Amino acid sequence: MKKIFLFIAVFLAVLSVKSQEKCSMKCDKSNEKKCEMMGKKDDHQSGEKKKGAEKRKAIVKMLHLTEAQKNDFKKMHAEMKNKMDALEKEQTITVKEYNDRKTALKKEMDSKRDQILTKEQKGKIDSMKANREKRKKEDFDAHLEKMKSNLSLTDDQLKKITALQEKTKSDIDKIKKDDKLNDQEKKIEIKKIMESAKEIRLKIFTPEQTKKIEEMKKDKKNDHHK
Repeated sequence: MKKIFLFIAVFLAVLSVKSQEKCSMKCDKSNEKKCEMMGKKDDHQSGEKKKGAEKRKAIVKMLHLTEAQKNDFKKMHAEMKNKMDALEKEQTITVKEYNDRKTALKKEMDSKRDQILTKEQKGKIDSMKANREKRKKEDFDAHLEKMKSNLSLTDDQLKKITALQEKTKSDIDKIKKDDKLNDQEKKIEIKKIMESAKEIRLKIFTPEQTKKIEEMKKDKKNDHHK
């Protein structure tokens, strides 16, 4: 979330977290569906990784980093990677201690990043964040307008959905700013907020509207697989 984890994909250094060990699996008829799902997941992750790399390149280009800054970031990334690798090898710490120390490393990275960037460069990043939030608001408004048309939403329903969206965003922002929580704890709390919002949102719709939403989801899924 970063930090939602949000929240901005910092090109400058991404901590490499070793993935959990994967068991090998032979794709025979008994598990071919599972293999197919895993393949789709891998394709999705590959696509997301490519998008992230392209986004980081665009940000680097926008900031016009000097050679000295590039070298500083390279050193910082190497240092953080070594610390993260050392943390991964720890065998005597609890899961919470691991997540606390991992979050502390990310904060350390952010602090060093801010020391390398100029005031103007940090201003550009802040501006980009603001533009992203603006686009999210525009996308939500467009989505709401489409829902209003497709589901024949009443004005009262629109007010409730908008209020729920604003409250959900506010609650998530509070979690993101809570320094008492590590990143993993924040993810868990944010997931709870999202699940709660989903349940409340479903209660806003009538049974007929809910049925139509499910039909629209199926149609969209079928179109995606064509």
